[in-house]
Formats: sequence, C-alpha cells, structure tokens
Amino acid sequence: MLILASQSPRRAEILKQAGFDFVIRPAAVDETPLAGETPQAHVERLARAKALAVQAGAEDIVLGADTVVVIDGRILGKPRMPPTPPACCNCCPGVSMK
Repeated sequence: MLILASQSPRRAEILKQAGFDFVIRPAAVDETPLAGETPQAHVERLARAKALAVQAGAEDIVLGADTVVVIDGRILGKPRMPPTPPACCNCCPGVSMK
C-alpha cells in the first residue's frame, strides 16, 4: 500500500491524477527550521521525518514530502488563513504578489 505522509490536498490530487491508490496518514512533525539549515536540507529533513513518523507495514511504501517558499535564501513560513498581506509583502519589496 502507498501511504502519503502528508495532509497536502495538492499532493493527494497529483497522486490521484497519476492513477495511484493510496491512503493519507498525516505525520505530526515540528516544521521549524533548524538554525543555519538551508532550504534544501530543511525540506529533505522534514520529508524524511514525516515518512518515518507514520505507521506502516513491511510491504508499505511511505511518501513523505515538504515544500517551502524561499526568497533571497530565506524560508518563508507556512501560509496562514486568512493570509496576512502586510507580513508577507514586507519580506520581498519589489516582488509582485497574487
């Protein structure tokens, strides 16, 4: 069985469109970046941690994934609902936001 260790609707949709049968088991992982951690190291660490955090059998395949938005080498936080435009716009002057 393929297990998606993520609650991302987009990842689930991609797997569905690709024709995969899978179950969703979101992993509870602290997503705070470590001091000095590069964006690439951050997402790799989180993907691995998520995959290892879910219950799986010996024959299961677990897919852990993470995505971050990076501007000028700085990891932006996860979006909040509702969005807070002033906070996100101040980080990147001259960048058009939609």
